[in-house]
Amino acid sequence: MYKRFLGFSTLAFLLCFSVGCDLIEGDDEGDEAAVASFVSSIRSGNQEATLEEGNFPEATANSGNAPTLSGSSQLVRGGSLVMQVSSENEVDDVLIGILNEGGFYRLSVGNASGATSFRLGNTADSPQALKVQMTQERAMEKSDGTAQFTVYTVVITSANNEDYSSLPLQVATQTGDEVTQAASFNVGVNEQAATGEQLQVSLNWNQPVDLDLHVATPNDEDIYYANPIGENGGMLDLDSNPGCTIDNVNNENITWSDQTPATGNYVIRVDLWSACNVSTPIPYVVTVNVCGTVNVFDGIFQPSEADQGGAFSGRVITTLNGASFPCSAATP
Repeated sequence: MYKRFLGFSTLAFLLCFSVGCDLIEGDDEGDEAAVASFVSSIRSGNQEATLEEGNFPEATANSGNAPTLSGSSQLVRGGSLVMQVSSENEVDDVLIGILNEGGFYRLSVGNASGATSFRLGNTADSPQALKVQMTQERAMEKSDGTAQFTVYTVVITSANNEDYSSLPLQVATQTGDEVTQAASFNVGVNEQAATGEQLQVSLNWNQPVDLDLHVATPNDEDIYYANPIGENGGMLDLDSNPGCTIDNVNNENITWSDQTPATGNYVIRVDLWSACNVSTPIPYVVTVNVCGTVNVFDGIFQPSEADQGGAFSGRVITTLNGASFPCSAATP
């Protein structure tokens, strides 16, 4: 099926420079838990991170290398980011903060059945390879003595406010009392994507593939790449990697920013239009904001599921039954 490309305006996002770990220590400013103004929640599987006050923990001497981080370089304001945190060892906690902001999140992954992790072998695996060689299965350790990596899949949900134009993340791991050096990872905010106080749905992924976001409305209309503007409101304002023309934005966004959504049932889908020559599993995360109530759904596509789908195609992520608008009215 022929896929119509959507035009794009210039993406405006701030790209921070890399920061050495020695600049992180002791530089936290402002509120002791100011990180919550930038990041609203973090989880892995069904394991939620806890917010802690104070400075980001300093590295312990001889505690090991900083983790390797991989994920999309952009996110939608109020949306989520799927990130892989890889370590040379299995760890107890993943620590995530914002550079120069007080507070941090502690995600306990050591004994959490809900945390998603797996092992990769071979010291030749690059961060890019770690990013794309994903599976929900724990790989068997190699017998040839090559190094092993434990990779944790983490979902980071950003706050829906105008106080930031990028998220300069710092991430460390902790095992027992030992804290590694922190790795830095800057995520720019995509300014093309609008926010919506009543209904906003965003999609994020981290591989060069064409995923499509679909929202079916109460009047049996599907808002997606071929029908970006709904008859009764709703707009796809961000369409990434269309037809495997890779832009590496890796986000899509549908919102009712200027109009009141119709009351009724909505069905949210994600379709793998094409794997674009990627041969490994493809993780994604969908963030749904209904009148300020945010729900986050993550999953994985296999490349074989690509279908070049059109209207109403794709995997059902969630259904909003009897959603009531405007937000002053009762909501489900």
